[in-house]
Amino acid sequence: MLNRLIRSIIHIHISSFYILQQHQQQQQQQQQQQQQQQQQQQQQYQHHHHHHDHFDHQQQQQHQQQKHQQQQHHHHHQQQQQQHQQQQHHHHHQQQQQQQQQQQQHHHHHHHHHHQQQQQQQQQQQQQQQQQKQQQQQQQQQQQQQTFLKSRSARRSRSYEHKKKQIT
Repeated sequence: MLNRLIRSIIHIHISSFYILQQHQQQQQQQQQQQQQQQQQQQQQYQHHHHHHDHFDHQQQQQHQQQKHQQQQHHHHHQQQQQQHQQQQHHHHHQQQQQQQQQQQQHHHHHHHHHHQQQQQQQQQQQQQQQQQKQQQQQQQQQQQQQTFLKSRSARRSRSYEHKKKQIT
């Protein structure tokens, strides 16, 4: 029961994390599919090394998670394009972390599984902290862009007045 509880907590973390992370560009959607494949591999691996009753439970969780990801497609228009490069960089970094988790699971077999789940939770918390930092950076970027637009429009109006004086 404890195993199942921990696993469900991890899945909740993962799905809430993906909800925060989604973006309107196609590249991120492709990454999303890769992450789903990684999760499937992870579940198949667990199926080999655990009791069979866990497998059905994992499949249900995976199905819920895919629902979460599909729902996210409707929210794309709320996100802004200007942060695309920065978000993509963070996505790559997080994907590497997930792959490392899987390699750890392949190296440590049966008995360490409970310990690995704790590690996985900690890694996800770190990822969420990264996400918060990323949001702060986005806000800074937006502010910079706004001040840039203001100064540009001010320059335009000044040059326009200057031309008017020359004409008259």
